[in-house]
Amino acid sequence: ALSVLRGAGFPGEVIAWSDVLDQGPLRGEPGTPYFREERARWLAAGGAGAAEQVRAQLDAWDDALRAATDEPVLWFEADLTCQLALLHHLVLVDASAVVTDSPVPQQKDFGSLLATRRRYDRAQARRAWQAVASPDPRALESLDLSGLPRQTAPALRRLIEELPEVGSGLSRTERAVLEEDGSFPRVQAREPVPWITDLFFARVV
Repeated sequence: ALSVLRGAGFPGEVIAWSDVLDQGPLRGEPGTPYFREERARWLAAGGAGAAEQVRAQLDAWDDALRAATDEPVLWFEADLTCQLALLHHLVLVDASAVVTDSPVPQQKDFGSLLATRRRYDRAQARRAWQAVASPDPRALESLDLSGLPRQTAPALRRLIEELPEVGSGLSRTERAVLEEDGSFPRVQAREPVPWITDLFFARVV
């Protein structure tokens, strides 16, 4: 995605922010040392690198987001990974956003996509983030998301389905893994909006 957007000829700097917030702990406010420390420890334990290196990368990504610019524009898709990152960013910085239903293809008219950018309700984003980061998930079900992208509500419903279900203790992904004999393509095909990557799928298996 980064190379595609850089090749589109936009003015200014195009950067990536690549933490995968649908995996691991989400505790506290975005951009805070506490939040990044929890992420760094978990990512390092999962093989992403030494904790201090991961922490420095998380710091650098957030610093890049906060850098002064004429107009920051966030580009995200509909999947769970992207929508969690979008909530994180809307809490962290004042920005407009382009939200697409599918990955941006090479030949897409980027000018038309950029024209669809809009500002979303940061107060609602903050409330949604607080529900996502809460140890009690029940608040997720009653959130007012009317001021956020229409893709946010389905993504957060999908997040709820990753909690252990009553009885079996399995998440939706874990159940699909068992029903599809551990086949990554078949499990992905069951998702209206695929989101989990092969690396984290392997961790689930």
